[in-house]
Amino acid sequence: MEERGVIFSHPASLNLKNFGKRSFLILFERSTKVVDDELIKQMTQPELLDELEKEDIAAWVEDSYYLSGGYDWAIIITVDEHKDLIRFIEHWRKYYGEYFSRVIHSEIMWVATRNSIRNPNTTEISEILR
Repeated sequence: MEERGVIFSHPASLNLKNFGKRSFLILFERSTKVVDDELIKQMTQPELLDELEKEDIAAWVEDSYYLSGGYDWAIIITVDEHKDLIRFIEHWRKYYGEYFSRVIHSEIMWVATRNSIRNPNTTEISEILR
C-alpha cells in the first residue's frame, strides 16, 4: 500500500504534555485575494518551516489541512511555550497573511483520539473538566 500511495507515514501517538509541550488548533478563514501560484508554492513547499528553524522558534506543525466549510485551513501546532505560538503566527502572516482574513486558535486540552488510536488516559479528561 505504500507503493500505491495509500500509506504515507507510520506515526506514533504521543502525549506531548508529558514532554511539557502545548498543542493548538489554529483555524484560518480565506480573504478575497485570489489563489495564485505563490500561495500554492507556499502551501506545498513552505518556506515558513525553514524560517521557524532558523529563528529558533520552538513550533512544530503536526497537521495541516485545506478545508471546505466555515474555515478554509486548519493547523495543529505544538510549541514549547505560548510565546512560540505568537511568534509562529507572526511569521505565518508574512507568508500567508494576505490570503486569509481571520485567524483563531484554541489550545488542545485533551486528545480523545490520535491516528485512530483512543487515548487510554481517561483520568486526564476528568481532571481537566472538574
